[in-house]
Amino acid sequence: MILKTDRLLLRPFSIEDSADFFSISSDPMVTEFLTWGPHIHMEESLESIQTRFINNTNVFCIEHRDDNKCIGCIDLRFDNTNKKVGFGYMLSQSYWGSGYMTETLKAVLDYIFSSFDINKVEASYYVGNPGSGRVMEKCGMVYEGTQKESLIIKNKFVDVVNYGLTKKDFLDFTQPLINKKPEQLLDEILR
Repeated sequence: MILKTDRLLLRPFSIEDSADFFSISSDPMVTEFLTWGPHIHMEESLESIQTRFINNTNVFCIEHRDDNKCIGCIDLRFDNTNKKVGFGYMLSQSYWGSGYMTETLKAVLDYIFSSFDINKVEASYYVGNPGSGRVMEKCGMVYEGTQKESLIIKNKFVDVVNYGLTKKDFLDFTQPLINKKPEQLLDEILR
Protein backbone atom coordinates (compact mmCIF):
# COMPACT_ATOMS: atom_id res chain seq x y z
CA MET A 1 0.00 0.00 0.00
CA ILE A 2 1.22 3.48 -0.86
CA LEU A 3 -0.35 6.59 0.66
CA LYS A 4 0.28 10.04 -0.79
CA THR A 5 0.01 13.42 0.90
CA ASP A 6 0.95 16.86 -0.39
CA ARG A 7 4.59 16.49 0.65
CA LEU A 8 5.02 12.83 1.52
CA LEU A 9 4.83 9.32 0.18
CA LEU A 10 4.09 6.56 2.71
CA ARG A 11 5.36 3.37 1.18
CA PRO A 12 7.01 0.03 1.95
CA PHE A 13 10.67 0.07 2.96
CA SER A 14 13.43 -1.08 0.61
CA ILE A 15 17.10 -1.88 1.11
CA GLU A 16 17.89 1.44 -0.58
CA ASP A 17 16.48 3.20 2.52
CA SER A 18 19.28 1.83 4.73
CA ALA A 19 21.54 4.89 4.72
CA ASP A 20 18.68 7.32 5.37
CA PHE A 21 17.23 5.06 8.07
CA PHE A 22 20.64 4.75 9.76
CA SER A 23 20.99 8.54 9.74
CA ILE A 24 17.66 8.78 11.59
CA SER A 25 18.02 5.81 13.94
CA SER A 26 21.57 6.72 14.98
CA ASP A 27 20.45 10.12 16.28
CA PRO A 28 20.15 10.00 20.11
CA MET A 29 17.57 12.81 20.01
CA VAL A 30 15.31 10.75 17.73
CA THR A 31 15.63 7.56 19.77
CA GLU A 32 15.44 9.23 23.19
CA PHE A 33 11.77 8.32 23.61
CA LEU A 34 11.83 4.97 21.81
CA THR A 35 12.19 1.57 23.46
CA TRP A 36 15.58 1.05 21.80
CA GLY A 37 18.75 3.11 21.75
CA PRO A 38 20.49 4.72 18.80
CA HIS A 39 21.99 2.47 16.17
CA ILE A 40 25.77 2.47 16.28
CA HIS A 41 26.42 0.57 13.06
CA MET A 42 24.75 0.68 9.66
CA GLU A 43 24.26 -3.09 9.93
CA GLU A 44 21.72 -2.56 12.75
CA SER A 45 19.58 -0.38 10.49
CA LEU A 46 19.97 -2.76 7.59
CA GLU A 47 18.92 -5.69 9.80
CA SER A 48 15.85 -3.79 11.03
CA ILE A 49 14.81 -3.08 7.46
CA GLN A 50 15.44 -6.65 6.31
CA THR A 51 13.86 -8.48 9.25
CA ARG A 52 11.10 -6.15 10.47
CA PHE A 53 10.17 -3.71 7.71
CA ILE A 54 10.46 -5.31 4.28
CA ASN A 55 7.36 -7.36 3.44
CA ASN A 56 5.58 -5.94 6.49
CA THR A 57 2.45 -4.17 5.24
CA ASN A 58 2.01 -2.55 8.66
CA VAL A 59 5.19 -0.47 8.45
CA PHE A 60 5.45 2.59 6.23
CA CYS A 61 8.58 4.42 5.21
CA ILE A 62 7.91 8.16 5.27
CA GLU A 63 9.46 9.52 2.09
CA HIS A 64 9.86 13.23 1.41
CA ARG A 65 8.52 13.66 -2.12
CA ASP A 66 10.82 16.54 -3.08
CA ASP A 67 14.03 14.53 -2.68
CA ASN A 68 12.80 10.91 -2.44
CA LYS A 69 14.51 10.61 0.95
CA CYS A 70 13.36 8.39 3.82
CA ILE A 71 12.73 10.80 6.70
CA GLY A 72 11.04 8.44 9.16
CA CYS A 73 8.60 5.60 9.64
CA ILE A 74 5.27 4.71 11.18
CA ASP A 75 4.16 1.21 12.15
CA LEU A 76 0.65 -0.07 12.81
CA ARG A 77 -0.19 -2.69 15.46
CA PHE A 78 -3.52 -4.36 14.79
CA ASP A 79 -5.66 -5.90 17.54
CA ASN A 80 -8.40 -7.41 15.39
CA THR A 81 -10.09 -9.12 18.33
CA ASN A 82 -10.87 -5.74 19.88
CA LYS A 83 -11.06 -3.84 16.57
CA LYS A 84 -8.24 -1.51 17.60
CA VAL A 85 -4.98 -0.31 16.11
CA GLY A 86 -1.97 1.13 17.90
CA PHE A 87 0.93 2.87 16.23
CA GLY A 88 4.41 4.20 16.77
CA TYR A 89 6.45 6.62 14.74
CA MET A 90 9.79 8.33 14.41
CA LEU A 91 10.94 11.24 12.29
CA SER A 92 14.34 12.64 11.38
CA GLN A 93 15.20 15.56 13.63
CA SER A 94 15.84 17.68 10.51
CA TYR A 95 12.10 17.55 9.79
CA TRP A 96 10.74 18.25 13.29
CA GLY A 97 8.38 21.19 13.73
CA SER A 98 7.25 21.35 10.11
CA GLY A 99 4.02 19.35 10.30
CA TYR A 100 5.37 16.22 8.59
CA MET A 101 4.35 13.83 11.37
CA THR A 102 0.87 15.37 11.58
CA GLU A 103 0.52 15.03 7.81
CA THR A 104 1.63 11.40 8.08
CA LEU A 105 -0.70 10.53 10.93
CA LYS A 106 -3.73 12.15 9.27
CA ALA A 107 -3.15 10.04 6.15
CA VAL A 108 -2.67 6.88 8.21
CA LEU A 109 -5.80 7.48 10.30
CA ASP A 110 -7.85 8.00 7.15
CA TYR A 111 -6.39 4.79 5.70
CA ILE A 112 -7.14 2.79 8.87
CA PHE A 113 -10.71 3.96 9.32
CA SER A 114 -11.60 3.73 5.62
CA SER A 115 -9.93 0.38 4.88
CA PHE A 116 -10.43 -1.80 7.96
CA ASP A 117 -13.18 -2.79 10.36
CA ILE A 118 -11.57 -0.83 13.19
CA ASN A 119 -13.42 1.04 15.93
CA LYS A 120 -10.52 2.71 17.74
CA VAL A 121 -6.96 3.87 17.30
CA GLU A 122 -4.77 4.16 20.38
CA ALA A 123 -1.27 5.47 20.96
CA SER A 124 0.95 6.58 23.79
CA TYR A 125 4.10 8.52 24.40
CA TYR A 126 6.47 8.87 27.34
CA VAL A 127 6.36 11.95 29.56
CA GLY A 128 9.04 14.33 28.34
CA ASN A 129 7.99 14.05 24.71
CA PRO A 130 4.98 16.40 24.51
CA GLY A 131 5.52 17.04 20.79
CA SER A 132 4.24 13.56 20.12
CA GLY A 133 1.07 14.35 22.05
CA ARG A 134 0.57 17.55 20.07
CA VAL A 135 0.74 15.54 16.83
CA MET A 136 -1.96 13.22 18.14
CA GLU A 137 -4.16 16.13 19.27
CA LYS A 138 -3.87 17.87 15.89
CA CYS A 139 -5.23 14.68 14.34
CA GLY A 140 -8.26 14.60 16.63
CA MET A 141 -6.96 12.11 19.19
CA VAL A 142 -8.08 12.65 22.79
CA TYR A 143 -6.07 12.39 26.01
CA GLU A 144 -7.20 9.29 27.92
CA GLY A 145 -4.93 9.34 30.94
CA THR A 146 -1.41 8.97 32.24
CA GLN A 147 -0.03 5.78 33.74
CA LYS A 148 2.59 6.61 36.36
CA GLU A 149 5.84 4.65 36.12
CA SER A 150 4.12 1.95 34.09
CA LEU A 151 7.05 0.84 31.92
CA ILE A 152 10.77 0.36 32.27
CA ILE A 153 12.44 1.92 29.26
CA LYS A 154 16.22 1.99 29.05
CA ASN A 155 16.50 0.93 32.71
CA LYS A 156 14.22 3.59 34.18
CA PHE A 157 10.54 3.84 35.00
CA VAL A 158 8.59 6.12 32.70
CA ASP A 159 5.12 7.63 32.82
CA VAL A 160 3.04 6.78 29.77
CA VAL A 161 0.53 9.25 28.32
CA ASN A 162 -2.35 7.62 26.43
CA TYR A 163 -4.41 8.99 23.56
CA GLY A 164 -7.29 7.46 21.60
CA LEU A 165 -9.67 8.13 18.75
CA THR A 166 -12.86 6.25 17.92
CA LYS A 167 -14.13 5.92 14.39
CA LYS A 168 -17.16 8.04 15.24
CA ASP A 169 -14.99 10.80 16.68
CA PHE A 170 -12.66 10.57 13.67
CA LEU A 171 -15.59 11.06 11.29
CA ASP A 172 -16.88 13.98 13.39
CA PHE A 173 -13.38 15.51 13.39
CA THR A 174 -12.77 15.12 9.66
CA GLN A 175 -16.24 15.74 8.25
CA PRO A 176 -16.74 19.48 7.77
CA LEU A 177 -19.89 21.01 9.23
CA ILE A 178 -20.89 22.23 5.78
CA ASN A 179 -21.39 18.62 4.65
CA LYS A 180 -23.68 17.75 7.55
CA LYS A 181 -27.43 17.75 7.27
CA PRO A 182 -29.37 20.07 9.61
CA GLU A 183 -30.75 17.11 11.58
CA GLN A 184 -27.18 15.82 12.15
CA LEU A 185 -26.12 19.21 13.49
CA LEU A 186 -29.17 19.38 15.76
CA ASP A 187 -28.50 15.85 17.03
CA GLU A 188 -24.91 16.82 17.88
CA ILE A 189 -26.04 19.95 19.72
CA LEU A 190 -28.57 17.98 21.77
CA ARG A 191 -26.11 15.24 22.74
